[in-house]
Amino acid sequence: MKLRKILEIQSIVEDAREMPYDVFESFEYLSHSNGKNIDILEMDLVHFIRAFKQISTRLAYSNSHRRVNKGRELVLEKIPNNDDGKEFVALLRQYLNRDGYKMRVRGQNVSESYKKKNCGRCHTYHGQSVDKSENLRIYFDRQTEKA
Repeated sequence: MKLRKILEIQSIVEDAREMPYDVFESFEYLSHSNGKNIDILEMDLVHFIRAFKQISTRLAYSNSHRRVNKGRELVLEKIPNNDDGKEFVALLRQYLNRDGYKMRVRGQNVSESYKKKNCGRCHTYHGQSVDKSENLRIYFDRQTEKA
């Protein structure tokens, strides 16, 4: 029996209570068996129950396996690329909460020695490595976690 017919019968049997207006509105469902959109009111009750269970299972699975990337942030910059700066970076790595964050160290500002090697050119393509930098930047990336 189609859902439309069941709702019509219910509205007759329960004459004291009027059916909500949106119940009879058309809503289409993509049938995986025949690849067409079907109005749910034209679905057989058994077919509707199976489709509902399938959608609920998929939704529960996707919610349990969904991951949210919490983002990345530039936190520290202009850290001198010398022994003190390297010691500072090592201490940060040592005490970093690795369950929640990942730390990335990148170069900043081309060093004078690298400029001299390149005939005064101060630009690099795609940034420069830490050893060619005068300063360092530190990014803390929040780890991806289950939502």
